[in-house]
Amino acid sequence: MDIIAILNIYREAPISEAALILQNSPVLCELAVAWTKTHQDNFNPPPEALSLQELWANTKIDYDALEAATMLTTMQIIRGVEQLKRYNIILPDGTINRTAKAIINNMIMANIKVPLAAKE
Repeated sequence: MDIIAILNIYREAPISEAALILQNSPVLCELAVAWTKTHQDNFNPPPEALSLQELWANTKIDYDALEAATMLTTMQIIRGVEQLKRYNIILPDGTINRTAKAIINNMIMANIKVPLAAKE
């Protein structure tokens, strides 16, 4: 199986746990968003990867970039990244799962306050 096929399995898989985890943890949401902005170039897969674990083994996690992007503590980042990996919310290529992305987008939209148009 090629690398894109492996990632697509996890990227497209519905994860009901993601809803619970992300809705109850702003820290994990923030980390997931930061992951997509900081880890696009840290993915160096082996040519013949057979599993997601092999892909993770060849991914450099830039904790400094995540700390700068989120202003979270190092320990929050380390624990958060491990939890996001465990539930396949973040993926080694710098993307996040489709379900997680939809949940985060919905949470962002629910928190945006659009000012009412001024009456003329």
